[in-house]
Amino acid sequence: MINGSPKFNGMAMGEGKFSFLGTTIHLEGKAAFIDNRTGQTHGWTHNTSWSKDTIDKLMELRAAMELDLGRLHLEGGGEKLVTTSKPPVLTGGGDGLREFLGTGEQQI
Repeated sequence: MINGSPKFNGMAMGEGKFSFLGTTIHLEGKAAFIDNRTGQTHGWTHNTSWSKDTIDKLMELRAAMELDLGRLHLEGGGEKLVTTSKPPVLTGGGDGLREFLGTGEQQI
């Protein structure tokens, strides 16, 4: 191992990716260690642990993106979200309409 003092004096987000699939939100960011005096990048780091404030902002981004998609793909643009909370996850493991309409048995 080599010891020394870092030549960088800042960090900058370079890229990120997120997923709302499954039961948890996944947000990964890649940031650079930079020297803003020289413009040189001295290395990279990844992070997957974020504050509540950052996750709240991610949910705002998701809502804005869904509004854009609604304008593109839905007649009238779709309904604006009233919250940025995470909607329920659809897993496809249920009985379909029967879950919402009852047992599926005919009533006479």
